Amino acid sequence: MAVGRAPLPAVRRRGEAIVWQPKVPPVVKGAAVMAAGTVGQFIVRRVLGNLVSGAGARKRRTRAQVSPRDGTLDESQIITETFMVRRVRIRRHV
Repeated sequence: MAVGRAPLPAVRRRGEAIVWQPKVPPVVKGAAVMAAGTVGQFIVRRVLGNLVSGAGARKRRTRAQVSPRDGTLDESQIITETFMVRRVRIRRHV
């Protein structure tokens, strides 16, 4: 190459812009992340529960005893309910 001469840039063809499309829809990715989180949380809770309770020791079943105060059993059911309300206000300017 001669001194003081720079190589010219190559001529490129004009190409069309290609729009990138993900292979997996975002909804599927979100559902997969939620499922993986739920499974991971279940496994962590199970492992920690076994560690705390004595490495998976089986729980003993005891007989239900009548409470002298109110007549209910010790093994009564506890029902927990969650009720959610969403209030949406829509303002329309006329």
